[in-house]
Amino acid sequence: KEEARSRSEERGMESNKKRKLDADVAQSRKNLKVGDVRQGSECPYMDTINRKALDFDFAKKCSVSLSTHNVYACLVCGSFFVGRSTGTHVYYHGLHENHHLFIHLQNGKIYCLPEGYRIEDPSLADIKQNLHPRFSISEIRDIDRKAVYSHALDGENFLPGRIGMNNLGHTSWINAIVQCLVTITPFRNFFMDLENYKSCTSLLVQSFGELTRKFFNPRNFKGQISPHVLLQMISEASNKRFKIGDVCDPIEVLIWFLNQLHTDLGGSKRRNSSIVKRTFQGTVKVRTEKEPTEDNKEKPKGDKMDTTDSSSRISFEKKPFLYLSLSLPNAPLFRGGDTELFIPQVPMIELLNKFDGLTEELSQEGIRSTYSLSRLPPYLILHMKRFRQNQFDIEKNPTIVNFPIKNLDLRQYCSMDGIFSSADLRSKTLEELRTIMKKRKLSSKGCLEKGDLINCIVKAQPSVDTIATRYDLVGNIVHEGDLRTGADTAYVLQKSNGQWYRTQDLHISETLPQLVAVSECYIQFWELKTI
Repeated sequence: KEEARSRSEERGMESNKKRKLDADVAQSRKNLKVGDVRQGSECPYMDTINRKALDFDFAKKCSVSLSTHNVYACLVCGSFFVGRSTGTHVYYHGLHENHHLFIHLQNGKIYCLPEGYRIEDPSLADIKQNLHPRFSISEIRDIDRKAVYSHALDGENFLPGRIGMNNLGHTSWINAIVQCLVTITPFRNFFMDLENYKSCTSLLVQSFGELTRKFFNPRNFKGQISPHVLLQMISEASNKRFKIGDVCDPIEVLIWFLNQLHTDLGGSKRRNSSIVKRTFQGTVKVRTEKEPTEDNKEKPKGDKMDTTDSSSRISFEKKPFLYLSLSLPNAPLFRGGDTELFIPQVPMIELLNKFDGLTEELSQEGIRSTYSLSRLPPYLILHMKRFRQNQFDIEKNPTIVNFPIKNLDLRQYCSMDGIFSSADLRSKTLEELRTIMKKRKLSSKGCLEKGDLINCIVKAQPSVDTIATRYDLVGNIVHEGDLRTGADTAYVLQKSNGQWYRTQDLHISETLPQLVAVSECYIQFWELKTI
């Protein structure tokens, strides 16, 4: 009976203490004016902020109710809670743990709770910058010009833009893709400026933009970030096709991701309708020829042969592309005597001969196709087909592709739109030549013969030598191991200091460009050089 009496007295004292505390808080809130704002020097809890415990990379959900509406982060322990009024999780966390400072995860306003007043102080700007990084136009332009190292809270130095990414469980594929995409200057600059997509309601676009800004934030509290929110948005938008814990093919993720960004940004079939098409889209000219079948082969009719017009079987079409696939030659089944040192190799030029306009590909339907590039994109994505499905498993082709780091010239694979050679013009009729001159608003005054018209057109059109066709490598994704258990590594060029870096999840290290050229490249990103 005495123990029960003592326990009831303790409960009564605790309830009285809680009622008194609630009454004091309510009285203090009554004394506050609506929208009361105080300086940091007026708040006695400013020294309780623990910046090392803050991490805004994860989903902004309440740790108790899992609600995503009106969520606050505790600036003392880093936990997320919902609400601000009396009786909410934030309110009781402040009372029980004696943690009083919270930041709203949407608008970035900082409050002292349960007292209820808002705090404005310049010393809190770094916390707001970590929550929602912002950059001016001049700061965005200087990213590729200045290499300035920053200092993390743990004492380590890091270079903004070249920081590690957490592996959340077989997610090296998204880490390698993001490391390369943030190296593409116009693509990165678009997502660095929030005004470009502020009205976009797509959570995928917003999460990728926020991750890009955090990548280059010089005031980061640590030298790595987590793609947790972006992976959640990718999983939801792809209907669980790409998700945490699954090993995914980087080229499938990359093409799906670019197309989804294009759609969410309001892009259409027009060439420059989104930043994705303005950056990566080119045009390939396809010539197809159908093989004659038994029905349309030459058949005798009496003394004459009934011939089918071959031109009716040939068609030309221009198709847009975001990336080009290159087929690797099959690895030899039988090797030489020194099997340990045998590494199959192939030059990049040999793979690109697919687009010389002469090399034919025969499909199973009996259609012969040739390809040539009619418009080069500002940034070219090349994919090496290393994986092939056989009867039992997916096998990987280990062939090394020899490629230059700079000055990859694609001139011989281009058939530029609107640029005619003298031979092309000589094969046209006078009427066709006059039509070309009319479209280009050229005067035919003084042109008495066909040769005069040809010379006039050739002089007016730009020279082939003035068209940019050379590319420099800026990103290279390497797949190490097989498709199911392997990992992806990205080699990226930091333009501000001209240094190549090898990035694999959290590991960032400098490397030589010669080592990039001998890797088993899988996806490459090339930048078009301007003349």
